[in-house]
Amino acid sequence: MGVEARHYEAVLKQGYGYKQEISNLRTIFEKYNIKEEKFFRHFENRIIVNDYDMIFDNLVKFLRKKKVKDAENLVEMLNIENQELKKIMDGI
Repeated sequence: MGVEARHYEAVLKQGYGYKQEISNLRTIFEKYNIKEEKFFRHFENRIIVNDYDMIFDNLVKFLRKKKVKDAENLVEMLNIENQELKKIMDGI
């Protein structure tokens, strides 16, 4: 039993229920000069193999390795308005 990403590009571009989170994640990547490709390579199999509940913990670990300040709080705020996240990140 496997998982197949049939609509991978559409999900990335349009978000499908995660639009705000994806936009905010890209904002974090941009501020800290993180390439999306590195993120995708890092999480490619982890999302399928690891418990879904561990996604946010793994995201925090990934961002900390990339020297993202206050990574845990930023991950907790992925669902807020993008402009608000930018203001908060400017203050970090």
